[in-house]
Amino acid sequence: MATVALPSRASWSEFYDDLLDWQQGEHVTLLGHTGSGKTTLARHLIQKRSHKLIFATKPRDPNIDVFKRDGFHLTRAWPVDPRIKKNVLFWPKIERPSDLSLQGDAIAKCLQSVYRTGGWCLYFDEVRYITDTLGLRPLLEVIWLQGRALKLSVLAGTQRPAWIPREAYSEATHLFLWRSTNRYDLKRLEDASNVDTKELTPILRNLPKHDVLYVNTRDGSMIRTRVGA
Repeated sequence: MATVALPSRASWSEFYDDLLDWQQGEHVTLLGHTGSGKTTLARHLIQKRSHKLIFATKPRDPNIDVFKRDGFHLTRAWPVDPRIKKNVLFWPKIERPSDLSLQGDAIAKCLQSVYRTGGWCLYFDEVRYITDTLGLRPLLEVIWLQGRALKLSVLAGTQRPAWIPREAYSEATHLFLWRSTNRYDLKRLEDASNVDTKELTPILRNLPKHDVLYVNTRDGSMIRTRVGA
């Protein structure tokens, strides 16, 4: 088997401070399995944005306390308390499966509100839950498509790249990819993204376990790094 030439590796500080140029209105997609470091990476990335809105959807979520320590203000309802201006953690209450419709309505109301105002960075830990389980795919697709003009950024994570909307790839300027050997996930990435993926699949198959591959879809450039290292 031929040796795969991996992209050059940058330290985290070099990448975050000097190489990552993420502008308001651009979208970011994180593709990695559970425990790969998506949430840790997202916590770093959203610090580059001024108005941040995190969506929490689980009945119990250990990341709630983490985000509160990061300075986010927890709210259960929308519109948000006007005293909370920049860092919002929106967690509609859900205790049983029958609450899904109420949760979906609350998040839809929130998304429609930020669409009108613009200027926010929206973070979804598992975007497929929003698009498919809650049935909000059309609404989020519109935000992906029109986000740049509205200065709305979507930072979306998922464990299963094969199951999320095409817009998560085609409208993203910044892709963060962890090692993958799943042919359905790799095929989805090849079909939906705007980058030349001829060399991407072998890179992802051979990427070191703790590294993340960054792809800038504007110019197709790639670099790998390790969050915090």
